[in-house]
Amino acid sequence: MISDRQIKYIVVLDSYGSFVEAARYLGVTQPTLSMQIKKAEELLGVVIFDREKAPLRPTDKGEEIIIQCRRILKEMEKLEIIITSDTQYKGTFNIGIIPTIAPYLIPLFIKSFEKKYPNVQLNIVERQTEVILRELKEEKLDFGILATPTRDDKIYEKVLYYEGFKFFINKDNKLLNRKDVDLDKLANETIYQLEDGHCLRYQTEQICGRLNGKLNQNIYLSGGQLQTLINLTQKFGGLTLVPELFIHYLHKQDQLLIRPIKGVSMAREVSLVSSRYFVHEDILNILEEEIIANLPLEITSHKKSKIKIIPIS
Repeated sequence: MISDRQIKYIVVLDSYGSFVEAARYLGVTQPTLSMQIKKAEELLGVVIFDREKAPLRPTDKGEEIIIQCRRILKEMEKLEIIITSDTQYKGTFNIGIIPTIAPYLIPLFIKSFEKKYPNVQLNIVERQTEVILRELKEEKLDFGILATPTRDDKIYEKVLYYEGFKFFINKDNKLLNRKDVDLDKLANETIYQLEDGHCLRYQTEQICGRLNGKLNQNIYLSGGQLQTLINLTQKFGGLTLVPELFIHYLHKQDQLLIRPIKGVSMAREVSLVSSRYFVHEDILNILEEEIIANLPLEITSHKKSKIKIIPIS
């Protein structure tokens, strides 16, 4: 059977996709790393990496082995924590957060979490939903924060909060004369949306029904960030749908351009997710507690109100 050192080498090499970069990270020479990987492949009787591709890619069988190696490393890390630590809250954890949540949620809880749990290191990356779900199953991520439900039976979901949707409207638009926006009155409006791949794009389409981000006869615009949509709306007219947490980061002057949707409150469900194979339930719980404790009151109050959850796909 392969050694724990070889297991670590396999995982690191997969992460970096390069013998040079992986060897530098591990603090070993490239020939040493190459030799250990080759020995592991010989012991297992399987070629793990296709060395003819750049960046280095695992073979089909190699992908299965790498997933198991990542799981073994996680279990070894947990065992070490149990043996050596006087506190259960210790370790390094990788979290993927979708781009329409990360910039507005992270600043709310990260300082509080850092102060309370100095021995827990969080490595946070922005990823789209599809990538987060894949990397959770591949054990590249420990947790994700994204819009749910995913309807994926291999993913465990803990609902954090429900976040309402509102419209940001151009200052010259007549819709600002009303206290709310009637969805049945949007037929002739220009509505900007995120590009394909964002679940918020699908939710916007579900709410608005028909979208038009047209500037001229032959130019349509969509954006990769919410701020891009705000800029388009301010510059060219029309309106765009934004989640509530985003509104907290707008200037007070721009917050006057926000209007709610008429009728039943529409919201997205935001959850902390993990692979069902993942075992750090204690870290999952303290993350949940810190995030919820630092949310604005109007966000947490949605759990007690009547809302319509918009699906992500």
